[in-house]
Amino acid sequence: MAMPNRAYSFLNIKAFDDKERTFSGIASTPSVDRMGDIVDPMGAKFTLPMPLLLDHRSSQSVGHVEFAKPNKDGIPFTARIATIDEPGSVQDLCSDAWQLVKARLRSFVSIGFSALKYEIIKDGGYHFSSRSSRSPRNRRP
Repeated sequence: MAMPNRAYSFLNIKAFDDKERTFSGIASTPSVDRMGDIVDPMGAKFTLPMPLLLDHRSSQSVGHVEFAKPNKDGIPFTARIATIDEPGSVQDLCSDAWQLVKARLRSFVSIGFSALKYEIIKDGGYHFSSRSSRSPRNRRP
């Protein structure tokens, strides 16, 4: 059986800083996600900082994510989307990502990881009790 490596958490944005282009929220809540999985926030292992990717595409890095200490309710995080002064495709990509987040058009935080310990739950999803972040695939705004 292949080790699963997906999970989605509703994006509950707690704060924006337009000047710094930062936003904060909660990732990896212990509730059932849209894939039917449960991701235990206390089982997370990661190294900071981590890239912020748009739509899981390593070619579309738009900033960085920093996480607070995981707790039983999730992993509070702050992400910064880069401000690019030079006109071009990278400036457009980062500006598009910031607009999507500010307009709340991204309703999920999608996390890429390697499952270290998991079990199948009754409805066909997985309960991930231990995992590590995978780089460069990472968080989606």
